[in-house]
Amino acid sequence: MKKSVRVFFVVLTLLLSFSSAVYSEDCSGLKQPFSFIVFGDSRADRKIDAAVSPSLAPLVATIKAYIDNPQKYYKNGIKPSFIMFNGDLAVRANKENYATWKKIMQPLYDEKLPIAIALGNHELYDSTTEEGYLQKQKDFLDFNNEGLSKFPEHGRCIKGWNNNAAYSFMWNNSLFITMDTYLFPHELNEHKKYDLSGWMDKEQLNFVKHELIANNKATFTFVFAHTPIFTVFNSYHPLTKGQKAFGGTYNESLQKLWQTLDNTDGDKAYRHIDAYFSGHDHFYARKLINKQIDSKWKNSILEVVCGGAGAPLANSEGCLTDSEKCITFDTPPEISSQFHFVVVNVYDMFVTLHVFNTEGAEIDHYLIEKVD
Repeated sequence: MKKSVRVFFVVLTLLLSFSSAVYSEDCSGLKQPFSFIVFGDSRADRKIDAAVSPSLAPLVATIKAYIDNPQKYYKNGIKPSFIMFNGDLAVRANKENYATWKKIMQPLYDEKLPIAIALGNHELYDSTTEEGYLQKQKDFLDFNNEGLSKFPEHGRCIKGWNNNAAYSFMWNNSLFITMDTYLFPHELNEHKKYDLSGWMDKEQLNFVKHELIANNKATFTFVFAHTPIFTVFNSYHPLTKGQKAFGGTYNESLQKLWQTLDNTDGDKAYRHIDAYFSGHDHFYARKLINKQIDSKWKNSILEVVCGGAGAPLANSEGCLTDSEKCITFDTPPEISSQFHFVVVNVYDMFVTLHVFNTEGAEIDHYLIEKVD
């Protein structure tokens, strides 16, 4: 089955009509459309005396208002079932700052929605030894596993790798995979510091492929990580020194990740994913990655960068990193520099994205449609 993606022009009343599919057992136990929220990057500006951005609290208030009454924001809004957060909770991660972040997020915890987090680079900063990085990683995993335990049956529906550094779950016949693109150990540079430009190891790639094959009947597949694989090449986020641009990706290991997600090799045991959500770059933008960008990509996958939960805002203007040509995001730079969250609604035959800023105004919407 092949999927195409096009701009959301369908009449919203179509959202009420969907086929009666037969679903396998999964986390949700539901047999109906569902919704989830994605956002990330709430660390404070280094120029202020705070670990978590003061801009997170008003965004959380807007998200809570949305959860309480989604149809106020658009006609066919669905109450979200869970939240995916794409990392960088605080400027420097420790148990005290995790507690601060959770206190600010408490209105969303009070909604009884499970919150799943991807590890970001700021979760590992301020360490110079292997023991230090491993402790930082453990502190994050302990904190995130507490959240994962709130998924149905105390999180037993979560399939994890390496103490849930990467993990997956099924929800209403859709597959969710969260990756750890800053897994330690990796390599220390000449200054004996950990390379935090984004990295993927072979074992984790094997985990991803295993989950794609094991759940190859999933209607839609969504992948989450802190690191965007295609991003803007500018002074805000240059390629790490000594690494090469691989068709828009940071490095060779992330190139291999995208090849797996794209199913570039045409493995008949699984199908390509539908959307990749990331943060790290502090703006909102989306891009459809396909063979029109580069002939080596065999399928169409939507990359969404949603790193606007309070971290210092940047702008999506510029070129996606590419060694041969300049490509730009599909969304205009004018809407990029806003704090925001993404609402994803999943139906039998299509997925809709609605993006809202702190004021509750919709700044973007999009459709992923499944067609024969």
